[in-house]
Amino acid sequence: MSRNYADLSHASVCTPEELLTMANASKIIGIKSTWYNVKMELKKQIKSLFPKPGDDDKMREILQADIKKNSIGMGAHWVGEKMYIVYPSFILAGKKTA
Repeated sequence: MSRNYADLSHASVCTPEELLTMANASKIIGIKSTWYNVKMELKKQIKSLFPKPGDDDKMREILQADIKKNSIGMGAHWVGEKMYIVYPSFILAGKKTA
């Protein structure tokens, strides 16, 4: 199921494994990692993605249908009358060797 409703020309994603490989190649030591969820209001996020006309409704429908299932991994949920999503983010920290 491949859908592209957003302008992703400004986005790039690396897997945790790719990030760890880059850190190791850069001689980072004492690496610690964790997952962090960045919570965002859907309405504000849709505005920043510049979807084509009608795509905002499609995105809302897809995410609303996924509430409680979280099959797409965006953690869509309601807070009052506003829908929120979360971006799972992998964080690395370490020290650069000389």
